[in-house]
Amino acid sequence: MQISHVEQKGTKVYAYDENGEELFKKSGECIFFVNNYALVRRGNKVCKLDSYGYVLDANFILIIGGVRHNDTEVSVYDEEDNELFRKPGEYLSRTGDSVRIKQGDKISVFNPYGVLIRTETPSTEKPMGCLGWFMLVLIGLAVIVFIAYCSVKQHTSNQTTSRVFTKDYSHRQQAFHDAMGLFTEQEYKKALEHFIWLAQIKYRPAFSSYMAGQCAYKEEHYKEASESPTR
Repeated sequence: MQISHVEQKGTKVYAYDENGEELFKKSGECIFFVNNYALVRRGNKVCKLDSYGYVLDANFILIIGGVRHNDTEVSVYDEEDNELFRKPGEYLSRTGDSVRIKQGDKISVFNPYGVLIRTETPSTEKPMGCLGWFMLVLIGLAVIVFIAYCSVKQHTSNQTTSRVFTKDYSHRQQAFHDAMGLFTEQEYKKALEHFIWLAQIKYRPAFSSYMAGQCAYKEEHYKEASESPTR
């Protein structure tokens, strides 16, 4: 089910599908949405909600994941390849929290929501020579190799420590994140064990029960998928 449009009514956010059917109603201020999630501000935090209104991330930070462009237009996407916004101009560069676009004789810098945060004057400095670019490429490759090494090392460490399932109530939030990771990795049997326990201890019971059913269904346990794990 996809979000077609969102309305702000007082302190409530209403999301609807393409047929005008209500998908969810939540407290907060809607600041952004795409077809598969909405961002709702609650106090000083931004919550990421899926198309059913379930909280995917209680303290979400929107990050630019990619850019596609031609000579006259720039399209910016999030990490899930959802289009965030389009702007006219010539693409220059991006980071996770901004993109630089040359528009006329100015350089406009936009945040992930497409809001202009500053303008810059193009540099008149002489471009680097071949040797300068060669050294820059070498440094960049060294940084990439180092980051990749650290990432693999950290991932291996996390795999051996964070996925040990202990039914410890004080670690229920970690158990939930592990369960979501196992589900994404299609480890449905292990994820099912997590979600059943989470539902039993009343940690996000509705969503945990729903995900337990999804795991059972994926494992082709149709009977289990139709039963509530809290019973």
